[in-house]
Amino acid sequence: MYYIDFYAWEIFGKTKLGQLLLYAKQSQDQKMIMSIAETVRPYVISLIEKYHIGAIGYIPPTVKRSVQLMDCLRRISHVTVPELKLEKAVGEVRVPQKTLSKLGDRIANAKGDLFLY
Repeated sequence: MYYIDFYAWEIFGKTKLGQLLLYAKQSQDQKMIMSIAETVRPYVISLIEKYHIGAIGYIPPTVKRSVQLMDCLRRISHVTVPELKLEKAVGEVRVPQKTLSKLGDRIANAKGDLFLY
């Protein structure tokens, strides 16, 4: 399994692509989101071809938005491998993993045991 997180480097902060993603999500700018998807697409295709990946799964969003990056990437990627249908397990309150800095909090959030006061 491969997982790519281009959002931020712990030491340096958000990457250029991470900042673009933040602004695109906040503004719900479909052109900006499509531009990000087009930037990432060749790397995804290259990874699939290089490592003979047999299936791809798009992580469902935590925060509901009218325009989702993964939906745009799915539409323009034209991958030839099967797609895995993934479901996100969430508790009563949706807490994005990126907002949690402690490993214990991330594990509790994934299990649905995280309580925010």
